[in-house]
Amino acid sequence: MNNKYKRLSLSELCDRLLQFQRPVVVMHTRPDGDAIGSAYGLCGIFMAMGRDARCLCSDPIPKRLAFLNNEKLPCLEPETLSGYDYDGVISVDIGAWGQIGSVAEDLSSGIDIMIDHHSKGEPFADYYINKDAAAAGEIIYDIACEFVRRGRMEKIDKLTAACIYAAISSDTGCFKYSNVTAKTHQIAADLLALGVPFVEINRFLFDSKSRELLNAERIVYEKLRFYSGGSISICAIDNSIKRSNNLLDEHFSTAIDIARSVEGVKISMVIREMDQNPGSFRVSMRANEDIDVSDVCAHFGGGGHLRAAGCTIERDNIEEVILALLERMGVTSVVAEQ
Repeated sequence: MNNKYKRLSLSELCDRLLQFQRPVVVMHTRPDGDAIGSAYGLCGIFMAMGRDARCLCSDPIPKRLAFLNNEKLPCLEPETLSGYDYDGVISVDIGAWGQIGSVAEDLSSGIDIMIDHHSKGEPFADYYINKDAAAAGEIIYDIACEFVRRGRMEKIDKLTAACIYAAISSDTGCFKYSNVTAKTHQIAADLLALGVPFVEINRFLFDSKSRELLNAERIVYEKLRFYSGGSISICAIDNSIKRSNNLLDEHFSTAIDIARSVEGVKISMVIREMDQNPGSFRVSMRANEDIDVSDVCAHFGGGGHLRAAGCTIERDNIEEVILALLERMGVTSVVAEQ
């Protein structure tokens, strides 16, 4: 860890959060359910304490996760940041500075506090990192409980609880991934007791698919490649594929689940060229065994967990990205198998 920044305990983190009256809560580019749920959940906590707060993201909230957006928990557009008189900036679910995206250059004072749960990354502010948390949402729950204990808020309201539940369910694959602990289930039980509409949330997260997403899944099945005796699966999606099928990057959000589901696959990868940044490729990696994919991603400036990680690689084309990843993994044959 970088000694330039202070490692905070949960109590110290909450003390620091109380210094803000109008904070901005930043989530990472191409936000997932954990990032969105955690950011909105933290904003809900601030508002329950009688303070103002706004979420901020470089990218729009994906349509499939728009149900988490609520007018009671406003989200700033990047172009409106300068018009908001904020007194602090908190990042959630961000493990490296590069994951903040284009809004980073608009944050004149930088990030005041970093809240994260990833095992690989580099602190860029005073930080609270709990690597044992299955999701950033677990940390937000701990913050809420601490403020209730201190009497700063009466209880966790239903909207905030729903955001936290969605964050945790999203990052645990509806509680089926290896990052799930007994505490994860206990938190979920506590949130359900608060009246969280878990059936509706999980349907939106896992069972509700647009026609565009279904078309994207068809393409993923068709484009899957296999290496190293079938133990590695890769799906590569560049902008030409998206354009020819009238699809966006967000429509391939379930691609990694398809790539990892094939029998015999130990490591799966999905490589997607960024819609607005040709030549920049986002890599998502998953492991079905205890293989450290975060180490591979960290080499390219990314990070994550033992079994789930990601990074962004700049190359002339997607084939060069595949080659770089396979070489880093020590794969000798880079010819796709039948």
